[in-house]
Amino acid sequence: MADLISSAYLSRRALACIFRHQFSTSAINNQVRVRFAPSPTGMLHLGGLRTMLYNYLFARQQGGRVILRIEDTDQSQRLDFYQKYANQLVQNGRAYPCFCTQQELNLAKMQNVDSGFNPKYNGKCRSISREVASARIQNGEEYVIRLKVPDGETQFYDRVYGKIKIANKSIEDQVLMKSDGFPTYHLANVIDDHLMKISHILRGEEWVSSTAKHVLIYEGLNWSCPEFVHLPLLHNVNGGKLSKRHGDVFVENFKEAGYMPEAVVNFIAFLGWSPDPSGKRQLFSIDEMIHEFSLDNLRRTSAKVDYQKLTWYQKQYHSARCQDETQLDKLVQELKSIVLSTLYNQKDDGKSDQELINYDYLKKIILSLQDRMPFIPDIITKYRYYWLDPSIKIEDLQSIISRPNHFIEKIIRFLEEHNDSSVDDNQLNFCLKELQEHHAITKKTFMALIRYILTGEKVGEPISMLFKILKKEDIERRLLFACSLDCER
Repeated sequence: MADLISSAYLSRRALACIFRHQFSTSAINNQVRVRFAPSPTGMLHLGGLRTMLYNYLFARQQGGRVILRIEDTDQSQRLDFYQKYANQLVQNGRAYPCFCTQQELNLAKMQNVDSGFNPKYNGKCRSISREVASARIQNGEEYVIRLKVPDGETQFYDRVYGKIKIANKSIEDQVLMKSDGFPTYHLANVIDDHLMKISHILRGEEWVSSTAKHVLIYEGLNWSCPEFVHLPLLHNVNGGKLSKRHGDVFVENFKEAGYMPEAVVNFIAFLGWSPDPSGKRQLFSIDEMIHEFSLDNLRRTSAKVDYQKLTWYQKQYHSARCQDETQLDKLVQELKSIVLSTLYNQKDDGKSDQELINYDYLKKIILSLQDRMPFIPDIITKYRYYWLDPSIKIEDLQSIISRPNHFIEKIIRFLEEHNDSSVDDNQLNFCLKELQEHHAITKKTFMALIRYILTGEKVGEPISMLFKILKKEDIERRLLFACSLDCER
């Protein structure tokens, strides 16, 4: 499970292949047992990943077990269980058969709306006697089984919000078994949790209203309820709802953007949990999180998802990986793969594939950019000129300085004089000083001219950084090309 949390990016179907659980009614003595139960469809989002992480941390901290359960109510191999307990609810007077047609249901809901009530089922079949209901079932009449919600209120205790009371008049007589003999989510969820001996249920705050229905099912079957732990919702930085439509909440998107698993895990861990009240310590390993985790430290208030904070975590872990040779090698291999897949057919300067993906060259790029570019995929997007010659125009050169050729030739001669040494800031300043003795050129113009020739951009990386990373032959070739553009005028 630690590897699972660290990877942070597995699909739900992949998770299902990793975990296997045999349903059992055998007793488990006082063991903490939690489950993460995502839908079998759709992409895993940040809220779901946080729920999975908290379940895992709590179970490990308590020496218990965490179980992955894919919530698929179309489990034909489990129908006998669901039908057995649905019938038991009917026998206990906590559920009843409903024979209303869809047309009758629609009409009843419309009447409720017209009368100013919630559009829920009106309870028409609640008063049908068991004898009459049994006879109608024997005659082949189609029916569903509904939860029989009593008068009064339903109470339960939540580890985050304390005692919660919900008026039963707000709870609909929920369908538990459909007419095709398959259970709805609510019935299957409760039965599966009970048979799997789940001791604590950690899930999102949006499930609070459904928990009242689940409590009524537990009570109707004379089962003890597990402990409920509802986690506050995640909001954007403005306090509004996170937008799934814009794709900024799905875990897969963060993987594609190059975020490291450790950064994402630390980021989501503190969206609702505070191990250090002072807030001074913000980087934790999984083992450290397990040691510190406590349900008592979960916050009631909704957490704001600030992606700038996620980027900060990314920078911290990326910098740490750059200092570790094994991890740095993985970063180099990642960059190598991206270079080959994106730039392979774009080179036009005679370079071989091996030159494009030279290990030491890629390593030098990563280390030089580690403080500013913690996303490996973005290096190719922003720094293509480290592999491909930029597209430059004479008009742009002349917008920087009126006679670019004159200065470019002097820069070329300067490089030839320093052929056996790398060019640093001191040498660039010396070259600038020589030019300034005979020509009116500012340092800003001098740097902008060189930067544009080498990168195709007028602002950007320090010139000394470009000379440190780019090979001398690449620099000279680009300067000569720029000089040839001016000569053609």
